[in-house]
Amino acid sequence: MKSSRTRTARQSKSPHKIPEDIAVKGMYDLWLPTHKARGKSKSTIGCYTAAINHFEEIWDYPFVDAGIDDWQECIDDCPRGRRTRENMKALVGLLYKYAIPRGAAPDKINLGEYLYVTGESGRRHPFTDLEVETIRQSIGTVPYADYIYCMIYLGYRPQEMLTREIDKHYNPAENCIIGGIKTDAGKNRVVTISPKIQPHLSGIIGGRKSGYIFCAPDGGKISVAKYRACFYEAIDKMGIKSTPERKLTPYSCRHTFASLMDRVKGAGDNAKLELIGHRTIDMLRHYQHA
Repeated sequence: MKSSRTRTARQSKSPHKIPEDIAVKGMYDLWLPTHKARGKSKSTIGCYTAAINHFEEIWDYPFVDAGIDDWQECIDDCPRGRRTRENMKALVGLLYKYAIPRGAAPDKINLGEYLYVTGESGRRHPFTDLEVETIRQSIGTVPYADYIYCMIYLGYRPQEMLTREIDKHYNPAENCIIGGIKTDAGKNRVVTISPKIQPHLSGIIGGRKSGYIFCAPDGGKISVAKYRACFYEAIDKMGIKSTPERKLTPYSCRHTFASLMDRVKGAGDNAKLELIGHRTIDMLRHYQHA
């Protein structure tokens, strides 16, 4: 019994005990010292430090909720060369090797093994003005066209948008949605609701007083994977095509939001960073397209 109690106490004090709600970046921060302790060179550590920066869009996703498409989108969207994207893939594999035996990856699947790296980066593209108008005109006839249109003018990441709740985040008096994924750059940000989407947002909410703003038909939560599937089905019905040369994904809404902000005269970069929830000017520029 004494031996058992000692072992239990030792386990509970383990510096590698991982919180259930740990985010992607938090997992990296726990893993990195263990990798350094194995005598890895400064150049190797530098490669992984650069790699995690290209996962910034999902830094704050709960690690257990980060799916294969979330990791792959970041790799595909990386504007750097193939070597950087290979380092990103390798890093994901190392994070899961660290997390799985510590019970922080419930499915016990190393998603890094299922990621791929192509020869060229596949930077996401924004919608054109004509495509944005096509989406607007499709509201009411194409399912989820209203969600996509709202996403363009809110600038939310898919995970952020799908987790906003009416009674917690929607402020109709101030005409805004408050917060995002829990980071210094996102958790307190105030996203103003454009007059372009206010009628559609009101229609989506209807008479509901609680629950998710952007909900499933039964009022429940939509998973990112489900929303992604609905997104592709919707743009296909609208005649908007995604091609290898011009990739359109749910993140294209965010690229469109950043590009629309770039047209606003007199608005400083700090204000734009606050609206989109980015930490650096470089990341903002990555999302802006001429």
